[in-house]
Amino acid sequence: LAVAEYITKTHAICVRCGQPANYSQRIVPLGGQVVVGASDAYEARCRRCFVPHADAPTSHID
Repeated sequence: LAVAEYITKTHAICVRCGQPANYSQRIVPLGGQVVVGASDAYEARCRRCFVPHADAPTSHID
């Protein structure tokens, strides 16, 4: 059951391409699951520019 009559969605602007951003991309590889920080730790990214698990270590099989 909806209570609100109007909803206003606001988006950040993707720092890479300028489109509306739906994601926050971590840009520092440090810390645990959540890193407290502002523009020095996260960037606003759109769906096209977002890279999932970019800070996760890559495993290689030789």
